[in-house]
Amino acid sequence: MNKDIQLYCNFDGEGNIIEIYTGQNIIPTRTYDHFEMIDKQTEVNLDKFHVVDGKLLQIEGTTLIQVGNIKLTTEQELEEVKKKLAEMQELLAKYPIPSELSTESYNSTE
Repeated sequence: MNKDIQLYCNFDGEGNIIEIYTGQNIIPTRTYDHFEMIDKQTEVNLDKFHVVDGKLLQIEGTTLIQVGNIKLTTEQELEEVKKKLAEMQELLAKYPIPSELSTESYNSTE
């Protein structure tokens, strides 16, 4: 993952993060205890990190939430749309359209 997210944070005496400011191309308006470039997965999981000796480290025994591929290729997007369409068609098949609402009966009344 690209480390393209800026992290500014303050931490307490034990290294626990108590205040954060993150984003891309941000300019802080005040001074923070720590700065580091991080990736999206780290940003999502900041509650599982602390600062030790000036380094952002994962807290031992924690499990990170996995972040999927944020930027999908056109082919990947198409696959996702096809999956969602198949799911919707499956749901629609479970609920047949009442005859009074079908397009055949609607077209015949014109």
